[in-house]
Amino acid sequence: MKLKLILLLSILLFIVACVSEAPEPATEQVNLEPTPESGRSTEVLPSEVPEILPPEVQAEEPSTLDDWHYQLQDATFSSVRELQTAYVIVDIDDIDLSAEQLGVLHQQGKTIFSYLSIGEAEDYREYWQDGWRVGSPSFIDAENPGWEGNFKVKYWDLGWQEIILAKVEMIAEQGYDGVYLDIIDAYEYYEEQGRETAAQEMIDFVRKIREASQQINPSFLIVPQNAAELYTFEEYRQIIDGFGKEDTWFDDDEEISDDSSLSFLDQAVRDGKFVLAVDYPTIEKKICEFYKECNSHGFYCTVSDRDLDLSEPIFCGD
Repeated sequence: MKLKLILLLSILLFIVACVSEAPEPATEQVNLEPTPESGRSTEVLPSEVPEILPPEVQAEEPSTLDDWHYQLQDATFSSVRELQTAYVIVDIDDIDLSAEQLGVLHQQGKTIFSYLSIGEAEDYREYWQDGWRVGSPSFIDAENPGWEGNFKVKYWDLGWQEIILAKVEMIAEQGYDGVYLDIIDAYEYYEEQGRETAAQEMIDFVRKIREASQQINPSFLIVPQNAAELYTFEEYRQIIDGFGKEDTWFDDDEEISDDSSLSFLDQAVRDGKFVLAVDYPTIEKKICEFYKECNSHGFYCTVSDRDLDLSEPIFCGD
């Protein structure tokens, strides 16, 4: 009996010794020592693993953008994508950006406008019909002697307004950020013809454009080019988001000594609106002078050629 107890005790002591000598389970070693180069751990924790998106949906990093670009001929998605400008004016009939392409440009921080002439009809546009001539339809008026194929229009005519409003709606539905309205100063032509209501009728037309576009996109922007003096009208100040302005300091390479529109443009900036200024000098010294003056007023600035077919702005020192 005593022998059995001694034998059992020996077996129990052997089992206890085996258990105490067994190795601990292996654990993953995490290197938390900082590297000399970075000063932080080289261990990638699960929360730090970047999400890899398929190439077709990779978002582009917004860039720091300034100034603007104005191109109505030969623009492409690739050329617009490469620009380092905050605002870009193109012609939807020239470039026809898709909604997806506009989305890429928006990811870059760009604001994209389509040009639209509302004070003249152009015989190369899709709305122009065979047989149209001065007086037929009734809103077609005199041809612009400086631009062949461009005709003054009686912009208060509902027939013309229907054409333009349909175009504005298409631009908004496509995903553009706004319209850049040209030939606003057509009202001056009709005032000289004795039409006393011409200025108010232009303002009313712009208001209709705003209302139609914002039914589709409440943030849609309305930017008229030139005719800054209309800013004296309270209603006009309420329906535009900025100004485009040509030939403020130079008419080509001729210096303009006093542009009375500057006071209106400066007031617009004080009111929180933006101004897109473009001049067309070709001499480097005058290009540099333009940028200096333009920037001093807090405007967005660009230099181009009259054909508006350059793929990027002309800068001082180019």
